[in-house]
Amino acid sequence: MEVRQRSVKALSIWMVIWIAFPTLAGLFQGRTAAEKVLTGMAMPLFLVWSLLIAGMLSAFCHGRKWQGTFLLLLVVGLWIASAPVTIDRFVSRIESSVVTWNYETDQPLDSIVVFGGGTGRDATGRSQLSLAGDRAAWGARLYHLGKTKKLIATGDAAPGANAQQRDPSIQAREIWVQLQVPNDAIEEIEGINTTQEIESLKRHPDVIAGKRVGLLTSALHLPRVMRLARAAGIEAIPIASDFRSNKSRVTWLDLVPQADSLNKFDLLWKETLGGLIGR
Repeated sequence: MEVRQRSVKALSIWMVIWIAFPTLAGLFQGRTAAEKVLTGMAMPLFLVWSLLIAGMLSAFCHGRKWQGTFLLLLVVGLWIASAPVTIDRFVSRIESSVVTWNYETDQPLDSIVVFGGGTGRDATGRSQLSLAGDRAAWGARLYHLGKTKKLIATGDAAPGANAQQRDPSIQAREIWVQLQVPNDAIEEIEGINTTQEIESLKRHPDVIAGKRVGLLTSALHLPRVMRLARAAGIEAIPIASDFRSNKSRVTWLDLVPQADSLNKFDLLWKETLGGLIGR
């Protein structure tokens, strides 16, 4: 009987958590906010998180403290890594650590190096913008705004890539030409990863010597790019694109674990690891 009572207690607390999210959202921010929270709660990541909470509550209610503590750490860790209210703060701190070039007030550049990673191929083989596609798109926009005379695309296909996979630099060129950037205003340099791309840039003194050169990449990636450039003795101007942090006011939906925020955490962790190993 006591075991049953403990199970009912754990289930009751779990149900309160489920009801609290949309209810509070509706009370403070209206029906639309409540519906968005309910949609977020129906996603696989939240369901996994809520199951971890159920397991944690059950463990504590049945006196399994070590198991409950372990699950509590998983619950808190997953929430920190996937809730917009937390992960956006970490991402914003990294993105704002470099003062980026202002196209409206700063002087135009001789060339802009656009780092690969913003393009891909669709099922038909057509070049397309990827999730970080603002890199390539912003480069083309800056060219048409008269802010640079030349665009330089970086990136080689990774070893073992599909035979039909073309280098990211070739993909970027194809997209830029279709966006009316003259072919002779585009150059390509090689490199499979950021370190190799910086080394490749250093081997092209005609691109960087005595010129105002901008390095354009995702805002979260930019601090590492600039650190590697300085280490290689390259003087360049940082240009941020593809911002991932959200600076709008916090909503109840921002408290719900989301896969998109988990992806931001993955990018943040990648940049952290790159910094730790000096790449």
